[in-house]
Amino acid sequence: MKKIISILLIATMAFSQLITYAADVQELTITFKELAKIELSDIAEISIRSGSTGEGVIISSSHIIEDVLNHINTIELKEYKDTVGGGRGGWSYSVMFGLHDNSSIHYTCSTGMEINNTKYEAIDDTEVRGCLGYYYNLYKCINSSEWATNIIADAVKFGIISADNSWNFPSSICREDFCNIAVKMIESAGVILPTENPQRPLGIKDTNNINVLKLYKSGVILGKEQHKTGVTFAPSDFITREEAATILYRMSKIMGIGLGVVRSEVVYYWDEDKASDWALEAIKYMRDMKVMEGVNDYEFHPKGLYTVEQAVATMVRLYNKYITQNNEDEEVLFKAEQMTLSDVQKLQNLVNEGHMNWRTVPELVVKAFVGYKTNKDAENGKIVELAGDSERCSVKFELDGTTYNLELVRPIDKTDNGVWVVEAFENEAEKEIFFYVPSIEKTPVVKQDDGWYKFPEKVVALFPFPSFHYEKPISVTAIFTPTGTEMDKMAKEIAKIELPYSYHSMAEALNMEISLPSDATRGHLFFRFEFEYGTVEDSQYFNVYQE
Repeated sequence: MKKIISILLIATMAFSQLITYAADVQELTITFKELAKIELSDIAEISIRSGSTGEGVIISSSHIIEDVLNHINTIELKEYKDTVGGGRGGWSYSVMFGLHDNSSIHYTCSTGMEINNTKYEAIDDTEVRGCLGYYYNLYKCINSSEWATNIIADAVKFGIISADNSWNFPSSICREDFCNIAVKMIESAGVILPTENPQRPLGIKDTNNINVLKLYKSGVILGKEQHKTGVTFAPSDFITREEAATILYRMSKIMGIGLGVVRSEVVYYWDEDKASDWALEAIKYMRDMKVMEGVNDYEFHPKGLYTVEQAVATMVRLYNKYITQNNEDEEVLFKAEQMTLSDVQKLQNLVNEGHMNWRTVPELVVKAFVGYKTNKDAENGKIVELAGDSERCSVKFELDGTTYNLELVRPIDKTDNGVWVVEAFENEAEKEIFFYVPSIEKTPVVKQDDGWYKFPEKVVALFPFPSFHYEKPISVTAIFTPTGTEMDKMAKEIAKIELPYSYHSMAEALNMEISLPSDATRGHLFFRFEFEYGTVEDSQYFNVYQE
């Protein structure tokens, strides 16, 4: 009897150990990207269906398909194990990826997917549910013609119009609303419109709309009638097709989007003779750019009215052309302190051809540059100090309580037509990062009179989180580059911290000890902040040295 009890005890212990071992073994997971093995170029369209209503929407916008794919690609799935009395509950949204080869891949939130006769369920698909729900509801509230639905959704994504159902898209659009959409598009693309223009000392008499005034000051609109005390605009009048084409044409000019000289001698439309003389070049230019074409291949209907959805569609096309053209030129347009002479010449040539005239105005260059560097709306900032001549100037620019110092130069053309280039940029308040020597007193590292920080053997960085809008970085990396070397090639990671890390206040020392390389004497130190969803921000550069 004792022998039997001993055998049972041993068996029980062995079984217990087996359970413990099994509990310690983690289930294998696989991402949707690894499982589905589809790329953006494989997808023709997607369909999102709601579990609440049973209704679906079909999406062919490549921008939105890419966003959905990026969200779903990273979710982790595990093989579904059915249990007696178990079973998965209801679903919220599902998505079907329709591929160019006429096959499809389905995923249903909360219940998972089946591929190669195997069922999979997600570990957590909360973010995917949110993404699918947002786009499903967006498409359901767009009351447009069928041809315009996807391009209107793109406009919402780009920030050109708001995501609500306040627009009656098939209806005619008035001149003021057309201007509102135009300014939103221009500013969403990152182009700064001038608010003052000495050539336009008089204002508009019949509207105080700030967007109309911006376009008037920049020369995009001229008004209906000229008066000694100003111009009238007729904001409530419906805009005609030739008026819309002309405004789009001038917008393309200030955004630096160009195709060269329009073929004025070529007849584009049978009804060209019905167009106003001032509109004909713009009508042809917009057709060449494929931004705004005729009502058919042969007629433009210059005096006909323009609809809201047509206006939005042309704005999106112009926005896409600007982004496509300027993606490769981003370094030239904004990272001005790193420009080569050929970069400056390229920029000057654009201005000489009538594009981007704001580049000749220091205030507008400063606003564009500070806005790009800080990822803030710099329109409400102001220049508090400006000194210099036609070749070089120093600027103090104040934005949200912080003062920025900029040095601007005109490297090639030093006349009023010459472009301004940012040579140096500094955040005077240096609110992003502070340093201290790790000790009980937390002795600060003081900036020397020559602008350099003398570093002890080890220091600790101090990060005030309000500069990140209360969003906590998932990692912080300290990067050092010796002076006199190529910044990118010689950059060296010298310290890094990742979540989870402790903090006690909104301006918190993260116990991130920084030691400069032993052979370093002088160099530049900056910090790279990585946020969830892949966003990366770099701090300003700090000049540091050690003896």
